[in-house]
Amino acid sequence: MTDQAHPGNDDALQASQEAIDEAKAAAADAGHADERAAAEEDLPLESGSAAADGPAPAA
Repeated sequence: MTDQAHPGNDDALQASQEAIDEAKAAAADAGHADERAAAEEDLPLESGSAAADGPAPAA
C-alpha cells in the first residue's frame, strides 16, 4: 500500500513552511537589532563577549 498525499496538503505544507521561514527571519532580525543596539551603547553582548576598548594585544 502506498501513501498518497491529499492535494490540499501541499497548500497547507507550503503555507506552514512559509510561516516557519518568516518566523526564522524575524528572529534573526531581532537578534541583529540586539547586536546593533549593544554596539551603539558599547555594551557587552549576552553571549558573554565584552565590548572592545581597542585592538587586541599582539600574540
